Amino acid sequence: MTTAQRRIVVVGGGLGGLRTVESLRRLGYDGELVLVSDERVAPYDRPPLSKRLLDREHLSQAPFLRAPDSYGDVCELVLGRRAVALDTEGRAVVLDDGTRQPYTAAVLATGTRPNRLALLADRSYTLRDYDDAVRLRRAIDGHARLAIVGAGFMGCEIASAAAAAGVPVTLIEAAPTPLFGAVGGAVGGHVRDLHLADGVDVRCGTAVNDVRADGAGHHLVLSDDRTVDAAVVAVCIGVRPAVDWLRDSGLVVDDGIVCDARGETSAPDVYAVGDAAAWRYPGAEAPVRVEHWTTTGAQAVTVARNILAPRDERQPLDPLHYFWSDQCRTKLQCFGLPRPGDEVEVAVGADGRALLAAYGDGRRATAVLGIGRPKQVLSLRTRLAAGASFGEIAGAVRELAAA
Repeated sequence: MTTAQRRIVVVGGGLGGLRTVESLRRLGYDGELVLVSDERVAPYDRPPLSKRLLDREHLSQAPFLRAPDSYGDVCELVLGRRAVALDTEGRAVVLDDGTRQPYTAAVLATGTRPNRLALLADRSYTLRDYDDAVRLRRAIDGHARLAIVGAGFMGCEIASAAAAAGVPVTLIEAAPTPLFGAVGGAVGGHVRDLHLADGVDVRCGTAVNDVRADGAGHHLVLSDDRTVDAAVVAVCIGVRPAVDWLRDSGLVVDDGIVCDARGETSAPDVYAVGDAAAWRYPGAEAPVRVEHWTTTGAQAVTVARNILAPRDERQPLDPLHYFWSDQCRTKLQCFGLPRPGDEVEVAVGADGRALLAAYGDGRRATAVLGIGRPKQVLSLRTRLAAGASFGEIAGAVRELAAA
């Protein structure tokens, strides 16, 4: 079958969907190509929604990944339509208006949905899309105090943006420290101290047990019996993969759409990329769902290549994962994937703010992390990519931090 006889349908208008489409064209695909998005605007970048929430100069419009009028020669862009079913036998994606998008290959890039807190279901804000960001920004602008439930990356970034804008903010987290599940307690404790120094009221090791409301706002009753008063409450307690629409598709789904190392799902010619995809990376014990911008881009390029390659020439993806976060007037950068139970070597700079960290299992290094140390963490990245042991990288952390 020539590429002109193929019809590829990509579901999801975020980074993963767009990069897949662009990669297919860059690799020479000249057949039909459809990008379906449940949003009514062209694909845009999501990290700035939390990193620059109160920066009107950058969020006066959605941060488009490419000009909205530039899709004519790239793909058919179907906006404002939600995929509701995947017919793997009939090879079609079914949309919410009843139409079917037939495919010879399909790429699923539907991302995630924010978790909600039942106690605050009708009294709080979540942040997934541009409209959410606009609503939350307007609410923060018009009120005196903000409470954020959940101190993951999004919660911390919103707290940092609010504090920088002079908004009183309380950050509430059930875990012992902010970012505990992502970077562990040692680095998470340092992040907590940075937020405290910036004026954020950080409450860790506690959860919201009750909510009382009056004309002045919300009174959050915490599990440690303290209360937090806030006019606006944002809930940032993680996300879940947007896979409900695949319930009857026959695909294997387990905390994400399960894929092999090449990005293909349990259905032939159906691939998945991005936050909803759990890939089996080379050497991994089980499929892993990685919610990182750079990993999504690498998956998209890999899937595009594998769709166009003969099946016996498809290649796996073995990325060096990378994520970053802008908060507390500095940048956190991490290469690799810190894991629960990893041994951690942490070295804090003389200023008390900058930090370097190495993660490993005693012998093998699994990740390197820096806060306010971009050059040094890139040096550590080179060693990590070269296969240096945990001991070697831990020693380099100590040397670089002292320099």
